Amino acid sequence: MVTPASRPNAGSDQYICNNTTATLSAGNISNAASVSWRDINNTSALITSSSTATTTVTNLQVGSNYAFEFTLNGLGTCPATKDTVALFVRPLVTQASIQGPDTVLICGYVRGNGLATY
Repeated sequence: MVTPASRPNAGSDQYICNNTTATLSAGNISNAASVSWRDINNTSALITSSSTATTTVTNLQVGSNYAFEFTLNGLGTCPATKDTVALFVRPLVTQASIQGPDTVLICGYVRGNGLATY
């Protein structure tokens, strides 16, 4: 009896703020002969270790979007299974960049106490 590779999970899509590095971490990797990551769009992003479930991606460009595919190569004659994850690299928001009624995605955490009016 041959047990096929499980359906991999490349992780949740990530919004990254003003950073050129991200971590990719796949899960559900049982019954695989090997694993691999690849940059679907062949950008300038560099995958540090493409043959491990968790790796770092460097050389990301602020303002760009990326898509990475994680593959579980099946044992024996079992086919490979795949999943993808997206990275959205956004710039930091500065006061000078907020002009008009645009919707702004703010990166990071906001802490405080009491009420605020915007």
